[in-house]
Amino acid sequence: MIEIREAREDDIEQLKEVVASSISELCKGHYTPVQLEELLGQYPGKDVYRKWLRERVLIVATNEAGVVGFAQFNPSHESLEAVHVSPEHAGKGIGKSLVRGIEEKARRLGVRKVFVDSSLNAAGFYSSCDYVRIGPSKYQCRDGIELETVRFEKEIDR
Repeated sequence: MIEIREAREDDIEQLKEVVASSISELCKGHYTPVQLEELLGQYPGKDVYRKWLRERVLIVATNEAGVVGFAQFNPSHESLEAVHVSPEHAGKGIGKSLVRGIEEKARRLGVRKVFVDSSLNAAGFYSSCDYVRIGPSKYQCRDGIELETVRFEKEIDR
C-alpha cells in the first residue's frame, strides 16, 4: 500500500535514489546521454535537501520497502519543481497522487495557480493531471547545457 506523507530528513538518501533512477531510466530517449548526465549533476547533496525541507514543500510516496516517489513545490514561485517516481513503480498512479498532495498543500498556502516546467517525457503526464500547456521552455544547466522543457499551469483555487 502506498502512503503519501511529508518528507523527513531520514528520507533523503532514498529520495536521492528515486530521483537518480527516475531521470536515468524515464528520461532516456528524450534527452541525449550528455544532457542526462548534466541533469543528474544538478541534483544536490544532503545539505541542500535539508534546506529544502525547511523552505519548500517536499512529499514522498512510500510503501513497505521505503520511498518510491517524491514531489517538490516551491511556494515562493508557485512552482511544482519536481515529481519523480522510481521506474518500477511508474504508471501506477503514484505520480498523480503526489501531484494531488502538492496541490492540496499549495491550496492551503493560498496558492491559486501552479506552474510546471516539465521534462519532455513527463508532458503527457501533466496533461493527464489537467495542467494546461503554455508552451515550450528551456532548463539551463550549470555548465551551459540546455534541455527542452514544456511549461504548464493549472488553476487550483477551486
